[in-house]
Amino acid sequence: PVDRIRRGRSNRSRGNRAELDVARSIPGGRKMGPLGLSWDVEVGTYARLQVKKLAHRPGLAEIARLIHAIPDTGDRLRGFVWVEAAGRGKRGQRVVWFGWAEWCQWHSFRLPVGPALVTMPLDEWVAEFVKP
Repeated sequence: PVDRIRRGRSNRSRGNRAELDVARSIPGGRKMGPLGLSWDVEVGTYARLQVKKLAHRPGLAEIARLIHAIPDTGDRLRGFVWVEAAGRGKRGQRVVWFGWAEWCQWHSFRLPVGPALVTMPLDEWVAEFVKP
């Protein structure tokens, strides 16, 4: 039982650090995880993001489920950030996903029906779409 408790605390601590790292890397990002909401990071009036730090990327159905678990208020994009657990002292990749329909509607893209999800590296998304 002691190992289970320790592993739970370690995983929670690792997840909290990942949320804070993502929030700090986005201009206007705020860590919301401790409030018990269905999202972990809020980016002003632009997006709400669920953050998970995992060794392997979850499946697309799981990513879509995590995105749709965030309430759709119509005033913010809902997204998911996967932070790769790369190992001791190493920074893994950070990738963000959004629903295709919401993404196109929010950015006024008139694109044909496409994939269910839009994905890109977190740093590219911040540089291209998040305004300070």
